[in-house]
Amino acid sequence: MTLQSITANQIHTMTNVDGGQGTTGLIERKYINIENDKILSVSSKPQFDDIIDFQNQYDILPGMINAHAHLELSQLESPLELENIYKSQNPSTNNFSIQKIITNNYSHNFDQWINQLMRFRRSSVYDSTLAISAAKQYFAENNETAAVVDIIPFDFNPNQIDIGKNIEWIRHLELIAWDSITVTKKIKTICNLPKNSYSGLSPHAPHTVSADLIEFAVNFGVPISMHLAESPDEIRLLKSYDGKLFEMMRKIDENYEPSKILAGNRAMDYLQILSRAKLSLVIHCNYLDDSEIQFLAKNRETMAVVYTPRSHDYFGFGDFPLQKMLDNGVCVLLGTDSKASTPDLSLSNEIKRAVFMNPIIPLETFFQMTTIHAAKFLGLIENYGTIESGKKAVFTLFRNIC
Repeated sequence: MTLQSITANQIHTMTNVDGGQGTTGLIERKYINIENDKILSVSSKPQFDDIIDFQNQYDILPGMINAHAHLELSQLESPLELENIYKSQNPSTNNFSIQKIITNNYSHNFDQWINQLMRFRRSSVYDSTLAISAAKQYFAENNETAAVVDIIPFDFNPNQIDIGKNIEWIRHLELIAWDSITVTKKIKTICNLPKNSYSGLSPHAPHTVSADLIEFAVNFGVPISMHLAESPDEIRLLKSYDGKLFEMMRKIDENYEPSKILAGNRAMDYLQILSRAKLSLVIHCNYLDDSEIQFLAKNRETMAVVYTPRSHDYFGFGDFPLQKMLDNGVCVLLGTDSKASTPDLSLSNEIKRAVFMNPIIPLETFFQMTTIHAAKFLGLIENYGTIESGKKAVFTLFRNIC
């Protein structure tokens, strides 16, 4: 039996948080008393002789919850570079080393990035199992993550590996299919999969998933993740059935016909479908209009936006409408996205970037997004999200996060 008391300069319990911006249930010079992997109490004096003292070193938060990741890409050393991506690949060793990005003004090259990603996935060095092992190692060495919502490839067997005994691995099965034959096969396969192999479904994006498959996923009765309103190219495809994404999809499939695949001409058409799901994590949402933001606010109990600050910055997209979303009452969570567009899997680093990009929003608001708000939305609040009796003893240690 492990009996310990932990103390630090400040402990952000995230209790007594009213949902507004800027509160974290901050207490000072207290002790978190732990029995095995559970919190017994938070007290002014230690209950046990074994004391871990982080004073003058770290502050403590509840373990953070990553609301969106693609761990299958974690073997990448750094984000994909859009030019000459394979010049660093060594054929003799099969090592795949990606150079660091040299510019973040990539919004006009989003389709090129997708092509590079597809090339990497088809290459001999892509190995989702090795990538998950790399993610597991990262989480073990950087103790801050309590849970992660991970988009897993359709053919991946999660029972072959885990990402650590102290991390809740919430697996959403990625769905990519737009022609009727492939859609039918995917649906049949999903219906025959064991339920313990995934926690939810992830219709990838409007341009890669037919309306029928999205409807199936929504009606299947599990949580949903979906990329939406991510790029100007996506908005153009929805509105006018042309542009770079259309050209890219036509190169993949000469019979690709937007009028037969898309569920509508606006992001709102997709939001209305997703609102019928058990829960919907709507990823990115960089280009929503006011009515769409208000719709998300109205449905905040079952719909949340996942903001990925460093990925957003990498692509050079326009200003993310975070303040407008918060002012309207949208539930906003944070995610790291994949290592194809983000250097690592650290939510602390996402918060640093988010604060830099949104200086008028209190740091504590981002703490809420990654702890209590995420835990409540994802149904994890029994074990995570706050520091109080009965919760799992999983913490984030941070120092000078901004």
